[in-house]
Amino acid sequence: MTSDTLRKYLSVVRRWWWLLIISTIIPAGIAHYLLAGEPEIYRAKATLMVGTTLQSAHPDQSTLNMSNALARAYAEMATRRIITQAVIDRLGLQTTPERLREQIATLVRPEAQLLEVMVVDIDAEAAALIANAITEELVNQAPDNRLDPLEREFSETQMSELREKIIKANEDLEQERNHLSDLTSAAEISDAEQRIAALERVQGMYQSTYASLLNSMMMSHAPNILTIIEPARPPITPVSQKRTLKMGIAGLAGLALSLSSVMLMEYFDDRIRWEGWGQEPILGLPVYGAIPQIPRTEEHLVAWEEPESYPAEAIRALRTSIYLGLDSRPSPVLLIASPNPQDGKSLVVANLAAAMASQGQRVLLIDADLRAPRLQRYFSIEARGGLTELLIETKTDPTSVVQKTHIPNLDLIPAGARLTDPTLLLGSSRFKELLEQIKTGYDLVLLDGPAVLVVPDSLLLSGVADEVLLLVDAQSTSQRASLRARNLLVEQGKGNLSGIILNRVKPTTQSYYYGAAQKKR
Repeated sequence: MTSDTLRKYLSVVRRWWWLLIISTIIPAGIAHYLLAGEPEIYRAKATLMVGTTLQSAHPDQSTLNMSNALARAYAEMATRRIITQAVIDRLGLQTTPERLREQIATLVRPEAQLLEVMVVDIDAEAAALIANAITEELVNQAPDNRLDPLEREFSETQMSELREKIIKANEDLEQERNHLSDLTSAAEISDAEQRIAALERVQGMYQSTYASLLNSMMMSHAPNILTIIEPARPPITPVSQKRTLKMGIAGLAGLALSLSSVMLMEYFDDRIRWEGWGQEPILGLPVYGAIPQIPRTEEHLVAWEEPESYPAEAIRALRTSIYLGLDSRPSPVLLIASPNPQDGKSLVVANLAAAMASQGQRVLLIDADLRAPRLQRYFSIEARGGLTELLIETKTDPTSVVQKTHIPNLDLIPAGARLTDPTLLLGSSRFKELLEQIKTGYDLVLLDGPAVLVVPDSLLLSGVADEVLLLVDAQSTSQRASLRARNLLVEQGKGNLSGIILNRVKPTTQSYYYGAAQKKR
């Protein structure tokens, strides 16, 4: 990014800083208002263990994988209607399964075969009750959790009794076998062998029954079993809703939207911009002066009536720039024109003439806008002939239409009678001769010409002027119109266009400070 581009962006921010701030504060304030009305949210968590791998001395990988798969299945089941409806019925909740589902979240921790069930609610007690009810319903859905505890206790009692019977049968068999070796009678030996065979059959029956019970008990420790290892408790503190973050995001969104809108407006805004005295030349011409808005009050010449005001100071700065730009030729003729009507040119010209005259310079101000003259009203002069009469009546004495103003050293030749087409008069040799004759008694002659883009009068006036300045309204004149006016003055005029005057610019902070300092003196 070049320095010019960066300077342009900074200038845009300086012009629209108030809008950017408002666009940031309002969305953030609305977000704060909306978030302040939201109730606090509480989150309760209950934890289930899937399978019995922690109780096994040597768990295998297949069992671990099965437990993780089951944990994911139960996590999905926790938000299904079969569970949510059962919880609603159990707790008598005034809600629907769909709404309850939005309050539930699950998390599977595969490294520990744990399933966490989390429930949010505006009531901490309700959040804990719902979380515990969900885990209990999940436990009831596990097949291996459906075994009756009484049946389990009975099976364990039977296994204990069978162990004792098997041990007793082993002892009886050992005793009979020892006794068999002491017998000598065939009948006694036959009876002893029959008793041993009967004891072996009883022992086999006990062992078979014990093996069946043991296998049944081992199957009860399969992976598809759920155990509540951490029931939910009512949370003490609410869940952080990140209100500050949300407000910041809303503010940044408003800032981004307003900044985009501003950049879009700036892109389509074709007006001449004044960025301060460090700015590059405008339209390829130096800036002679930057005049702020002058109040449009009748006969209001700030350069004379309010000399300590900032507009008056800007007029004097323009005066200095003009003096520095003029060469040493005697009685130079300066034409000030503008691209469009209503650019405020005549008021600036009147104030400039007053500022020059107040310095002791003998100034002649000529209203050369014969179609729509304006200068006369700023000096409260009665109409008694003017430039029109001089150009039409060749025998008229030029000094007869020169009128003294209330400002010392400043004389005015009003426009006189209005004409619909004064081009022939302004382009005539008569006008050049009159100008040469009149200007000898003055240090400077100021011509107030009409709009360049409306009529060709100013192009004709530029032919008799020593220098031409183009006044541009910084609030309304587009760059396209300003460039057209510049090209016309350069190509069809005498080529004596010297610079630009910017009118109705917005004063900078330094300008306000300077004007305030002037008023304090």
